[in-house]
Amino acid sequence: MSTTKKSVQSLVKICELKDIKNIVLSPGSRNAPLAIEFDNNKNFHHFQITDERVAGFFALGLAQQSRIASVICCTSGTATLNYAPAIAEAYYQRIPMIILTADRPVQWIDQGAGQSLRQQNIYDNYVLKSFQLPQSIHTKEDQWYNDRIINEAINLAHSAVPGPVHINIPLEEPLYDREANDHLPKIITPVETRRTLTNSSLKELQAIWASHDKKMIICGMLPNNDVINKKINQLAEDPSVVVLSESHSNVNGDIIFQCIDRLIESFDEGKLDDFTPDLLLSFGHSIISKKVKALLHRMSIKSHWHVDSINDPNDTFQHLTHHIKMAPVDFLTTFIPIEHHIPFDFQKTYNEREVACCEAHDLFIRDAAFSDLKAFSLILPELPFNSMLQMGNSASVRYVQLFNQRKDISYFANRGVSGIEGCTSTACGAAHHYLGITTLVTGDLSFLYDSNGLWHKYINPNLRIIIINNKGGGIFRIIKGPSDTPQLSSYFEASHDMTGEKNAEKFDLEYLTAENENELSEVLKSFYNTSEKAKILEVFTPPVINDKVLKDYFSFIYKRTKV
Repeated sequence: MSTTKKSVQSLVKICELKDIKNIVLSPGSRNAPLAIEFDNNKNFHHFQITDERVAGFFALGLAQQSRIASVICCTSGTATLNYAPAIAEAYYQRIPMIILTADRPVQWIDQGAGQSLRQQNIYDNYVLKSFQLPQSIHTKEDQWYNDRIINEAINLAHSAVPGPVHINIPLEEPLYDREANDHLPKIITPVETRRTLTNSSLKELQAIWASHDKKMIICGMLPNNDVINKKINQLAEDPSVVVLSESHSNVNGDIIFQCIDRLIESFDEGKLDDFTPDLLLSFGHSIISKKVKALLHRMSIKSHWHVDSINDPNDTFQHLTHHIKMAPVDFLTTFIPIEHHIPFDFQKTYNEREVACCEAHDLFIRDAAFSDLKAFSLILPELPFNSMLQMGNSASVRYVQLFNQRKDISYFANRGVSGIEGCTSTACGAAHHYLGITTLVTGDLSFLYDSNGLWHKYINPNLRIIIINNKGGGIFRIIKGPSDTPQLSSYFEASHDMTGEKNAEKFDLEYLTAENENELSEVLKSFYNTSEKAKILEVFTPPVINDKVLKDYFSFIYKRTKV
């Protein structure tokens, strides 16, 4: 038997017919018709997660891996606001999500009804579009309108620029009644198309490309795509081309420069011309490295092409000359540079510096004191082959950037908005979908902030959580500004004495610790052994020296490359 709410009947059936699978519901009363209808349909994977903020990020992790929209569904009132961080992250990561918010009848908004607020268009700044279903359906036209906008919403979530869509659903009482239902809603199917360069545009870009002797490609956040990786590596075979990538770019190869921060830290400000490209080609979005953004902003770059499907391109470095409105994979399969004489080996300049930086990196790490940096040097090589790494925000993702990427590892992070609040929840959702081992490396504040991220029954035993606990937000000791203020400990670093042990106990996870190099090396030997439970490894590092070790690291890189 179905709910008596005809708008909900159609909504659930259309989700089924469009192959939506993951439905993440949070408890409540106003969304009872939705819970009943989804639960009665066994074609879905149902998840019940109490905390709406956790539910949002868990759904984001599922969709991040499947690239198919997850549905999140909650009751009315402030529950809807708890979705906001995950929705914003999905919007800027371009991850498809369908947000269903049950609502009070429209006539009772702002009239003193309990658990009500203005929900229509509540997420407008961070969704592709907002929709509101009819409060009641009496005519064929009401039904047509209801079914049409549901189709539009789901199709939009999976469009060329995917993202979250919001459907608000005003529901009158009674909420729990049921009836027979034989309505089969109409399905509107989008036809996939791809953009291509016109002959004239291709020739224009080829001519510009050939006219520049020094070319740089920089990759921001990109999906793990074999075609993108292959095509960028082919462009990198040109000695006039330098490719810079980040961990979440998922672009790697023998001639790809991956550790941007340590490389550019070695540059002399007075000799930047040697490393300055004439043409910059950028793919992806949300570049992590603040250093490279500042550097490219300062450089005198003649042309900057940004490849992206969105209407409004990012001019991150303030040099933008061409917005190529295409998906990166479409551009890379369309654009073929014409052969030309290359008088200058730009790549060699970078490669010589990269070799020197790698040697300096290895020397410093070998003798470094136990610290955040040293811990990462021990952890990253021990990640299981062909596994997934979820990187916590703030310091964690930046430390990963200092080490060469592994070709067998898939890298992910919540770098759309870069908040710390949902890293654990996202990793849990991603791990539930992923067949192999998932490792979350996160900071103590991020883990504690998202402690409810483990409050559900969907934790994959293959999940491994590594907490780097330096007793606060250690990154603020590194950033110039906060580290120089008397308010550092209380207002920026947020010093504390908490650990993850009670959380592991509460949610029935195995818990291990390490407080020095020998302990960490030893515990990592068994940390990835098969287990019936997920595991937490908490690594305690000395907060008073972490910033000094990292600053000494960059200083050593700079001095050593000048020898």
